[in-house]
Amino acid sequence: MNVEVPPGTRPLLLEDPSSIGGYHLLGRLGIGGMGVVYLAYDPSAGQMVAIKTLHPALADDPPSRLRFRAERDFGRRVSSFCIPRVVDDGMDGPRPYIVTEYIEGASLAQRVKSRGPLTGGTLEAVAMAVAAALMAIHAAGLAHRDLKPANVLLSPDGPRVIDFGIASDLDAAGGLTQSGVVMGSPGWIAPERLIGGPGSKASDVFGWGCLAAFAATGCPPFGSGTAEERTELILSDRPELRGLSEPWRGLVTLALAKDPEVRPSSEDLLRALLTERGKPAGLQSAAETIAELWAVPEPAEQAAPQPRSSLPSPPPPPPPPPPPPPGRRSTVVAWVVTAAAVTIALAASIGGAANPDSPAGPGKSSTPRTERTSTTPTEPDRTWTAPPDPAPSGGNRPVRTSARSAATTQPAPQTTSPASSVKVKKPKKVKAHGKKKK
Repeated sequence: MNVEVPPGTRPLLLEDPSSIGGYHLLGRLGIGGMGVVYLAYDPSAGQMVAIKTLHPALADDPPSRLRFRAERDFGRRVSSFCIPRVVDDGMDGPRPYIVTEYIEGASLAQRVKSRGPLTGGTLEAVAMAVAAALMAIHAAGLAHRDLKPANVLLSPDGPRVIDFGIASDLDAAGGLTQSGVVMGSPGWIAPERLIGGPGSKASDVFGWGCLAAFAATGCPPFGSGTAEERTELILSDRPELRGLSEPWRGLVTLALAKDPEVRPSSEDLLRALLTERGKPAGLQSAAETIAELWAVPEPAEQAAPQPRSSLPSPPPPPPPPPPPPPGRRSTVVAWVVTAAAVTIALAASIGGAANPDSPAGPGKSSTPRTERTSTTPTEPDRTWTAPPDPAPSGGNRPVRTSARSAATTQPAPQTTSPASSVKVKKPKKVKAHGKKKK
């Protein structure tokens, strides 16, 4: 039986097995500090799946196996049309593995970097899907803790939220690990977590606000500087939301409030988005609305498709490519900005928010801040120049590395994404930018 390997899949290495748990491996989707994600074929179901494994060096480490088992358990607890299902696992063998649905499509990070910000119904669908995923995650008693563009995949069937690698129970105590380290991706971590608070529903809503701003403007709301610079901006500065119009701007501003008590819940977010569309609240309504709005964004540039492979035999080596014609040059990607305005309003149940353009709060310097300009194009047929990467791209698992260490970007559509650990020097009081809910 022949299987067409999707574009972007990397070939297996010599040290990779040919099969795991009865699944035939077709290629690599990504690699991180904890393990490798493979594309595999399930002969019993006749479909492709994604398999995450622990590195052999960690397979005999009890804490690593325990963390991996928890990731499996968290994935099984959540049921949502916006989250890939865990379909199988093997925890007791020499190399543990987790099998999930294979989600074909570029990540939000890859799509924005290659083609620019999302617009219109596609943008709304992403915002709704992530809010719906958060509702399901929180209903299962979990906090995701690593929402970022690399962990949202844009599949033909709609957006999907992936990666429970650093998820935690909502009642878990504390957010700091050894030596005051906070697990997560710099620039996407809520301020209360940066000062030692645990993952919570509100901290995930902060992640939604960062994602929504990035998808709509093409720029991270707290810049693309070093981990330390982005951490300082999250703790003490306003997000950069230029390019966002009302009422979309107001909802994102609420989600990015410094005080977690001011932020709306995931239910509030989804209700607001559906109400603007004249739809009833609820997950079923969200699924139907997303299906109506969803037009698969033009994918990010990917490698050419791999040759067909015959299972269970390994694929034959591809023939050598012909020499390129002389004078051939690579082209840049151009995209056209549509004139459609984003029509998303706040639900009546959500209160007002602090004006992001208001003067700095008490105790802040009166020195004018350096503006972080948006690169969102406003003219048709204008070449999109991507901003610096907001976070390493990829998918199913953050790699716990130092915030100062460089991470390799994985171009595959579904990968293990390196998430950095942020060192917090001293706890800082979080300033509220809005009025607390009663």
